[in-house]
Amino acid sequence: MIDLVSPLKAIDALVPGPIELAVSELPSLSPAQELARTLGADPTAVTALYTLVTVGRERVGSIVEEAKPLLLAAGRDLFDIGADFLRSAIRIIPSMFLPIPGARAKALAELSVLTFSALAQAKQRIDNLAQELAPLVLQLSKVGTEPVAELPPPVLEPTATPSAEPVFTPSSHETSSNAQGESAVQAALTQLGTPYVWGGTTPGVGFDCSGFTQWAWRQAGVELPRLAEEQTIGRPVAHNELQAGDLVVWDGHVAMYDGNGHIIEAGDPVSRNPLRQTNMGMAFKGYYRPTG
Repeated sequence: MIDLVSPLKAIDALVPGPIELAVSELPSLSPAQELARTLGADPTAVTALYTLVTVGRERVGSIVEEAKPLLLAAGRDLFDIGADFLRSAIRIIPSMFLPIPGARAKALAELSVLTFSALAQAKQRIDNLAQELAPLVLQLSKVGTEPVAELPPPVLEPTATPSAEPVFTPSSHETSSNAQGESAVQAALTQLGTPYVWGGTTPGVGFDCSGFTQWAWRQAGVELPRLAEEQTIGRPVAHNELQAGDLVVWDGHVAMYDGNGHIIEAGDPVSRNPLRQTNMGMAFKGYYRPTG
């Protein structure tokens, strides 16, 4: 009995299976933020961790998508190797029954060589696949272990009704002179790229959100309270009244309007982002203009 099934099973066992990425949705931050407000704590560290996990999930998903075509290509090649083996074996088998001395022995030898060759090709294809996947495996090994400062800016959680957020279009009076606000913005811009540090208040070393706005406005001669939700000092302003230096305040986060449709904030790192009213589900408190 000629065993053609075992080589085919061996090749089939090498075919990579499909990747199924089943990652449950992250829980809402709202309970943690509410608890922080109740206890008088700063929830910024929790939101930073939430962002880190969110970014990690997105990176894993992206890497998996890059791997899928490589796995599919390897599977097709292994199928072709098995099919070629079977076609060649079928051509050799009839010669085993020829009434010629030594025909059977010759055919068995050819089948043995054919089997060895097919399995060697299959193994080489899997080795090639491992080399192709090596850069992606390296990327996976770094997810969650890279320094926080090297991660992309925080991924913001949309509100239930994102369409309700106003679309900002700067107008001429919104970039008009506002000496203290402009001074605070200029100071803030010097800190772009500074890492996020919970409780941080040191320029060039690390800031948290409220430590950053407090430091920037201090350079303009105005002293702000330390916590984000307490920096609602001065006059509340409407969206269409925004000027450079005005604060954008949430329960647990604060940023500074730059006068040109963007905010400067201590994310990871300090960065300049489009003006928004959403921030990971936090309650938006409004816009405020500090006064000396």
